[in-house]
Amino acid sequence: MTKMMIGLMRWIMAAMLCLLLSAILYPQPASAAASGTQSGALEKQPPRSRFDEMDLDMNGTVSLKEFLDHERLKFKRIDKNRDRRLTSEEMVLHEKEKRMNQGREAGSRDDRFTQLDSDRSGSISLKEYLADEERKFREMDMNRDRLLIRSEMKKKMQDAQPRKQDGKK
Repeated sequence: MTKMMIGLMRWIMAAMLCLLLSAILYPQPASAAASGTQSGALEKQPPRSRFDEMDLDMNGTVSLKEFLDHERLKFKRIDKNRDRRLTSEEMVLHEKEKRMNQGREAGSRDDRFTQLDSDRSGSISLKEYLADEERKFREMDMNRDRLLIRSEMKKKMQDAQPRKQDGKK
C-alpha cells in the first residue's frame, strides 16, 4: 500500500474511534434517540421561576441588591426607545406582552403609571421605578430580615393575582 492509503486509513480509524468514544461518553436519552434529535441543545429547558432568575448567587434567598439588579434589567427591557424614562405607552406595551405570555387578557395600566410617576413629569425615571420596587421588596419581606425566600415571594405573587367575581383566586 502506498503512504497515502495508509494515511487515509489511519484518519478513518481515528474518526471512527472519536465517534465511538463520543457515543460512550455522551449517550443520548432513549426519547431523543427514538425521535432522532440531539440531546442537550435542542431539548427545551423548563422556564426558570422569577425567584430563580433573581437569586444570582443561588443561595436560596434574594437580597435587596439582587432584587433591584433584576428590576434594573426589567426597566431597560421596558424602555423601548432607550431614553432612560418609561412612557405610558411603553408601560402599556409591556403589560400587554406580559399578559399575553401569561395567557391573560390585556388591560390598561394608567393607574400604575400614575402611581410610579411620583414627580408628575409624564414619564417614569429609573429612580422612581426602583423606589417602588424597593417598597414591594419590603412588603414581601415578611420576617424583615432583608432577604426574600421563595415562600415570601410566592405568597406576594398569589396575593397579587386578580380575583374572580365570586371572591376566589
